[in-house]
Amino acid sequence: MKTVHIKDSLKFGWKTVTENAWYFVGLTFVLWAIPEVLRMLGAVGSGHGFSNANYMRMGMGGGAINSQIGITGGIFMLLSIIASAVLYAGYIRIILAWTDGKRPEFKELFYFGPHLLPFIGASILFGILVGVGTLFFIVPGLILMTIFLFYSFCIFDQNAGVIESFKKSADITKGARWDLFLFLLVTAGISILGAIPFGLGLLITMPLTLLAAARVYRSLLTQMTPAVAVSVAPAAPATPDAPAQTPPVTPTTV
Repeated sequence: MKTVHIKDSLKFGWKTVTENAWYFVGLTFVLWAIPEVLRMLGAVGSGHGFSNANYMRMGMGGGAINSQIGITGGIFMLLSIIASAVLYAGYIRIILAWTDGKRPEFKELFYFGPHLLPFIGASILFGILVGVGTLFFIVPGLILMTIFLFYSFCIFDQNAGVIESFKKSADITKGARWDLFLFLLVTAGISILGAIPFGLGLLITMPLTLLAAARVYRSLLTQMTPAVAVSVAPAAPATPDAPAQTPPVTPTTV
């Protein structure tokens, strides 16, 4: 059985964010703001003006593109989706770098590297699996979310493809899924609290919970049996002069 050090991981996330608050607040704001601005521009450029109704048609909250928005709105919606994928891919890479003790530059948020397409494909598949599973009395969706929790980390950290990232995540989470489910509940509660003050708290809670998740991911990698650990060992990073290293994790009771 593996151990998920929830308390240690959250402490790590809190310490890292609070000591670098402006960096992470700015990073998270840009992650959110650019796609939203593109949606707003699409609502204005569609010729219908900017209104709550048109903004909702532009996809806020996941809505589909309405025929009234037209080609201009569709183009901006597509740009917004692309921007979200690029920025979130960069965000995940930055989170992993901070977990490894590195201090990546802000510009690394804009990621167009080779892992982008696998990340987009895996994210779509993850959303479908969890969404369909949730339709069946919610529980299957939660199970799949727990099993494949680390698919995105596996893509950027281990050069995994779409299907391979799910297999690696399943190996990593095996033997720790009840603890990981508890971890997901705790981080979900933190995110809900962050969303209460007009969502502004998410500027802190989002990087905090992702850093904690990355810390858990690194900790579980160190607890793998030798045969499995070889198959999920972190790959060399994109930059040749910066070898990936796993910082030591000091176990404490949760």
